[in-house]
Amino acid sequence: MGEGESTNKTIKSALVVAGAVAFGWFTIELAFKPFLERIRGAMDKSDPARDPDDENTATKPSSDSDDPEMTNQTQMLEQQEEKKQINFNFKR
Repeated sequence: MGEGESTNKTIKSALVVAGAVAFGWFTIELAFKPFLERIRGAMDKSDPARDPDDENTATKPSSDSDDPEMTNQTQMLEQQEEKKQINFNFKR
């Protein structure tokens, strides 16, 4: 009789512990529901293939534009600035 009661107590204790863990998990989920939903939503939207650390944080405006006229104007302005700098250095 002693060994059967011991096994029953062990099973009851395991069930009580499992129930307490399940109840605790449910309580945490309920208490932090809005916060957890925002986190899970952000994780669903994220792209796991993209690493934000690899991106250049100091983005430079690119002169590659779809408009060839704008590209030409930008190149001409850059050339004029270079000439001014060369002339300024030469006069010194």
